[in-house]
Amino acid sequence: MNRHGPHVLVLVEDGANRYIANGFEQAVDKPRALTIRPPSRGGWKVTNQFIELEVEELRRYPKRRIVLVIDFDQRPKKWDSFMKRIPADVADRVYVIGTLDEPENLRSSLVKQGAIAPNTFEKIGDLIASDCREGTEQIWGHPHLVHNASEVQRMRADLRNILF
Repeated sequence: MNRHGPHVLVLVEDGANRYIANGFEQAVDKPRALTIRPPSRGGWKVTNQFIELEVEELRRYPKRRIVLVIDFDQRPKKWDSFMKRIPADVADRVYVIGTLDEPENLRSSLVKQGAIAPNTFEKIGDLIASDCREGTEQIWGHPHLVHNASEVQRMRADLRNILF
């Protein structure tokens, strides 16, 4: 990762989200512009890690973007709680996304639809990358992800050229 060039840092809540992020990373055109940190083991821990370790770095490197990947635990309004903790001067470069409940439920739904094979989260990341590249809503329109619509729109405008 070139800290002075455009790049995206991803902070994930848990192992399942890490696997999804890994699948996304494998499918982007510019994987060197993407760094995925180890799981924080909790949604609030992701935010705490961001506040404690990443805000100053984000200020230092104006071309850096950060994506926080959390489970919304059936509370779409949880996004508001997370965004309130993000300092205003960097908020336009921070994105909070995730599954409506748990990634395992999204995976189960996609397996039932025949969209992915059982026991894989990486394919979800691959599908997300395809949507991002093509500007489609094949996976982002899924009931477990549709609540991310406003963040997806912001990310597409800002991150697409960095990663694809």
